[in-house]
Amino acid sequence: MCYPVEMVKKMKVAAPADRRRHTRKRAEQQRSLETRTSILNAAIAEFAERGFEGASIRAIADRLGLQHPLITYHYPSKDILWRAAAEHAFAQIRAGWDISAL
Repeated sequence: MCYPVEMVKKMKVAAPADRRRHTRKRAEQQRSLETRTSILNAAIAEFAERGFEGASIRAIADRLGLQHPLITYHYPSKDILWRAAAEHAFAQIRAGWDISAL
């Protein structure tokens, strides 16, 4: 099939640099998801040991060897982190139930 020259100029064709940028972005997104999961697992452990009042974002960061601003980048407050950690824990429990139901 032949396209008019004007149409060809308007078509977007992914250049190799665009593909590399897309692959790099995908890798960054995957790393971000892994970081969030690590933070949530450490938060669950910290909250379990010290309770909400005794836990701190700095202590959670120390468990992971991270700077606390990285945690506050993903979770701006301890309350938001607590809720995300609880949702993460319940999701793990539900996943276990789903597997055991098979």
